[in-house]
Amino acid sequence: MKRREFLKKCGYSAACLGSASSALTACKSVDIRQIPTKKNSQNELVVRKLEFTSLAYVLLRYPEENYPICLYKVSDEEYLASLMKCTHQKCTTEVLNNAYICPCHGAKFAINGEVLKGPAEKNLQTFKTRVDEGNIYISIA
Repeated sequence: MKRREFLKKCGYSAACLGSASSALTACKSVDIRQIPTKKNSQNELVVRKLEFTSLAYVLLRYPEENYPICLYKVSDEEYLASLMKCTHQKCTTEVLNNAYICPCHGAKFAINGEVLKGPAEKNLQTFKTRVDEGNIYISIA
């Protein structure tokens, strides 16, 4: 590759990265924080509903994996929980525009964990949830 061609490609790459970064920052309308969880005697992670006062989802530490669980609020009585581990090559997915996106190879998953776009062929691991008046319970057994 000639020097001029190399510099031209580097310039295009830098421009693309800069615009992608600002676009992603502009899309971030949800306050994201990883919250600690407690386990109850039924081997469920317990999250207080108060964590969702103005949030669409929260990220939870999952004790058995090095990947977070995304707990997504559908309504006051319905929550979806998915392990953010891409089933293609185990990259950590990201939440973007009501979907999970794998930054490694571009796989896309719905918030219920279903594959929307490959290269992943298997759905994300999901967990059953239940709610009571003040808490959300995620079954990890």
